[in-house]
Amino acid sequence: MIEKIEILMSFPSGSAFNGNLNLMIYKQFIKFMKRISCFNLSEKCIACKERSFCRYYQITGENFSGYPGIFIHQELFAKRRFNAGEQHSLFFYLIGTCKDYEDYIMLFFKNLNQRLFNSLFYLKDYRSGMLLKKEISVQCFEVSSPIESASFSDCYNRMVSYYEEHYNINAATIEAESNLKEQYMIDWDSISFQTKRVKVNGFAGEVIDSISLDSRFIETGIGKFNYIGGGHIEIKNRDAC
Repeated sequence: MIEKIEILMSFPSGSAFNGNLNLMIYKQFIKFMKRISCFNLSEKCIACKERSFCRYYQITGENFSGYPGIFIHQELFAKRRFNAGEQHSLFFYLIGTCKDYEDYIMLFFKNLNQRLFNSLFYLKDYRSGMLLKKEISVQCFEVSSPIESASFSDCYNRMVSYYEEHYNINAATIEAESNLKEQYMIDWDSISFQTKRVKVNGFAGEVIDSISLDSRFIETGIGKFNYIGGGHIEIKNRDAC
């Protein structure tokens, strides 16, 4: 199962941010989780003997070496300026057993005391539900943001296997080899979290193969960078390929 939580906030006085707001909030959430759930704040994750029991280590996908189990949907082109009274929605995804940590999300927003990077905000609504699991047969789609390999099937299957092993989620893998066509490299600026600096470089392009994809992953994104906006999928009509 994958839970989707929508957070609706408003900016009564308007606001302007100097970066991608969703990513900025996610980094703050990760910092908050580190502070309240880490057993040994002075120890690096890789050297910590308690990491196998650590909630922070789990939800970050072993400190971002794997696939994080809680993340926020990231738009490729994010809005930075909001007029007075304008609203903004955030979408959290909680993979499998990470649903057990749902309460931390509300706790995080309460801990902000209605201040978001020095801007006043009001929490207007909180909704949650499960993503529908459905196998979608596709023949042509665009991977418009980076995945870690030009082999789409490898990226997809590694993610599914990790989710199954670490978050107890069931999903089918892709049996046939499926590669990006007319692939091109994407190199984003590195993204710094409190415990990890993530270098984002990978591949994008078209996939022109008859395969089945889990509808949940079409929404959340595919691959190692889905938690920061990678692996976006845009399904196309076969005639458009």
